[in-house]
Amino acid sequence: MCLRLPGAWQRCPRRDAAAGAAQVMTVVKSLVKSGMTICATIHSPTPYCFNLFDTLMILLRGNVVYFGENGAPRQNVSG
Repeated sequence: MCLRLPGAWQRCPRRDAAAGAAQVMTVVKSLVKSGMTICATIHSPTPYCFNLFDTLMILLRGNVVYFGENGAPRQNVSG
């Protein structure tokens, strides 16, 4: 499944982008709750959007530095 965002959303001012991303991620989370599996990438998520993810794969320079549940003990990841 692909979600395509309207071009107008992609061009909106930065302050509105966070609100739009939150709305999209809320819809995505509702799809997950209905039983659908979603694989998504997100760049610089707000704390709200980040916390919607159940499982994380965090990459640093193309290498997996964390894979597991969201909310697991935090480790300092620096590059």
